[in-house]
Amino acid sequence: MAELRRRDASLRAHSDSQQTLLTEESPRKGSGRERVVPRRMQYGDISTVYDTMHRANAGDPLQRFLLATSDSAGPHPIRTAARKLLYYVQYATEVHARIAWVVQGGASYMRFGDPFRPKTWLTRAADCAAAAALGWVLTKQQRARRTEFRTKLLTAVHARLGDGARRMVEVAILMTAPECQGRGYASALVRGATGLADAHGVGSFVVSSNVANRGFYRACGFEIVETLWVGDEPTWDGELVPVDLMARELEQGRAKEAEAE
Repeated sequence: MAELRRRDASLRAHSDSQQTLLTEESPRKGSGRERVVPRRMQYGDISTVYDTMHRANAGDPLQRFLLATSDSAGPHPIRTAARKLLYYVQYATEVHARIAWVVQGGASYMRFGDPFRPKTWLTRAADCAAAAALGWVLTKQQRARRTEFRTKLLTAVHARLGDGARRMVEVAILMTAPECQGRGYASALVRGATGLADAHGVGSFVVSSNVANRGFYRACGFEIVETLWVGDEPTWDGELVPVDLMARELEQGRAKEAEAE
């Protein structure tokens, strides 16, 4: 146990000092491919990440279910401004907590949950403030749909991953601007998260809100452990929306190293 604590402390120290994640292999000369180097998100990236978020989520089925409600129709300039401010505060908190990474200044962005990095008091305070603010920023129907989704998700995580989920690395948010997709940006970011999980000797998981992304996540080593469905309620006139809970086991080579340690 003491050895495990020392190893975790060493990994945290390495993570704190590390400014770039694992990178793609350097492209061969003449291949036309760029070298993808993720780095920690900085405060100056926030506006770009916010823009990326809006454009990347434009056609996302889950986001449409969560936000496209009858009581949100029409312009709401104050609510829109408040929602933008809430996102900016969230991103600033992620920069402070060092849990967000970007490629090309925010053209691709990932936030991951690191179970080996304790939350600071500022992060906890910001989380509480954001949760309280959502009660005002979201409409009544949006709050109800968000509650439905979170309840079903937490039930699925508990049923399929159990208490072990607390020690797994979660790819919490991953998005890439439409014009930058297909360049390997998201793959490089995910490899950084799964590499961290392997280094800690734990698995990783992701919640995918679009079935079109199944092939991508499978290529990254994730497999579906459960598909939950949302939208079975009277205020939603669309089809049920599938959401995949996907998990990636610790790589065999890393598992043996972790056991040896």
